[in-house]
Amino acid sequence: MANYYYAKDDKTQGPFSLPDMEVLCRTQLKPDTMVIRDGEQEWSKCSEHPEISGLMPKLEIPLLNLYPESDASPCCPECKKKVAPDALRCPSCGKQLAEEQTVVGIVAAIVLALIICAVAWSLIPH
Repeated sequence: MANYYYAKDDKTQGPFSLPDMEVLCRTQLKPDTMVIRDGEQEWSKCSEHPEISGLMPKLEIPLLNLYPESDASPCCPECKKKVAPDALRCPSCGKQLAEEQTVVGIVAAIVLALIICAVAWSLIPH
């Protein structure tokens, strides 16, 4: 049975059996902790060691299902292929899905708002 060692505070800790290392991986060792096995020439990180990396706990992040079965993702009305919810054009057929807000359109909306404000201001008795 092979012995394993790990480095902590510039000191070698061990020897440990593989079952001992499994407990250490769950309780003390981090993915970047340096480890070595009897007979190996170089130290490696726990996360990269062929035998130890599988003992490290896996960080599982639950995925948020943005499109549950009852609420399918949007489709292009032209080609019926799925598109991103914020897509302006269908990547498959090129159909325009939403109004693109160009700089000219935004400036026009601002100018119109200013004109309305000016008219409203002129109607207020001073």
